[in-house]
Amino acid sequence: MPILLAIAVATLWIYDIGKQVMRAHERSEIDPALKRQLSVFQIGWRKLRRWITCQTSRLPFLTLHLSPFRLAPVWRK
Repeated sequence: MPILLAIAVATLWIYDIGKQVMRAHERSEIDPALKRQLSVFQIGWRKLRRWITCQTSRLPFLTLHLSPFRLAPVWRK
């Protein structure tokens, strides 16, 4: 049971990192396509991996502030 809690918190943390990247308009560093191709979770995961491998700065804090986050659609029909 404790492992499930750890996985849930890690998932929320990675999603929160993805939201921070999207809000700071740093998406082009992670997802260089003209339109967004990756999910918020994937963007957060790649940013976390970059922070860990490059060790350029401290890891971001987990805010645990879940708020509605509206994304532009990936494509329109």
